[in-house]
Amino acid sequence: MSNGLDEQFQLGPDHDPNHIFDQEYELIEEVRSKMHPRLDGYTDRFIVVFLFARKHNVKRTIKLLNTHLDFMDSQGFAPAIDGVNPIIPGVDFDEVCFNMGDFIYKQGNIDNSGRMLMVRKMGHFYPDRIEPDSYMKSIAWFWYEKFEKLDLSMMRNGMCTINDMDGMTKANFDFSSRGRKMNNDMMNIFPVRFRQGLIINTNMLFKAVMAFSRLVFKAKMIRRLKVVKVEELINYIPIENLPIEYGGEWDHESEPNWFDVALEELKPKKKKRRRRKKKVVHQSPGSEEE
Repeated sequence: MSNGLDEQFQLGPDHDPNHIFDQEYELIEEVRSKMHPRLDGYTDRFIVVFLFARKHNVKRTIKLLNTHLDFMDSQGFAPAIDGVNPIIPGVDFDEVCFNMGDFIYKQGNIDNSGRMLMVRKMGHFYPDRIEPDSYMKSIAWFWYEKFEKLDLSMMRNGMCTINDMDGMTKANFDFSSRGRKMNNDMMNIFPVRFRQGLIINTNMLFKAVMAFSRLVFKAKMIRRLKVVKVEELINYIPIENLPIEYGGEWDHESEPNWFDVALEELKPKKKKRRRRKKKVVHQSPGSEEE
């Protein structure tokens, strides 16, 4: 399946995964000049990801960038200049783990089309317990976390999700205007390139979920959703990147939780306290302490 970008922006087998085309550099400079000085200090890598999300349309890219930066400003986050993750000082990481507990993710996992792969256990998501502001901060943390560590090719190609509806009830889905706003904000603030959603283990709630999705997402997004059988996932995902419970080889339960690993890397290292050496009194042979 195509990544949806024009032919001149397709990577070939000889390209570096982080390659940026000459024409993309020209578009980056055009965006910079039209947004000057707001993008001073931001890297080419940062800007090109927003170009990917809007299919290299400069006008739409500028709109997305301004919306994203306005959101960051409203949350009090520092500018993401020189490759520094700006989210870290302003996020409660216990909230991050709670808000994103329905995600299964491993850095570098891709589908057969080179797209970033995520698994969502929909039955583990409880929107009524989540504060929208806190959730959006968690999404921001995740976006900047993967932005710094993933090859650009994965962001160029977009995202594939496995949406597991096993055990999902009405409590796991927000049909309210609040839920619609959270979904819309996520798509309009971050440079998300959703290319394919594989839905498995559908139940009686599936029709209601799809009806809601049609109210929230554009028709092209709905067309990218596909109901498949669990045993068919192997046709879309390399076996080594597919969780064991779906017939693959990835034993994610035996590995550290992905946010625990990320958070551990971000924790400030504690300085070791130097222990004072106990003074030893040397006595000459035959002498005694008084």
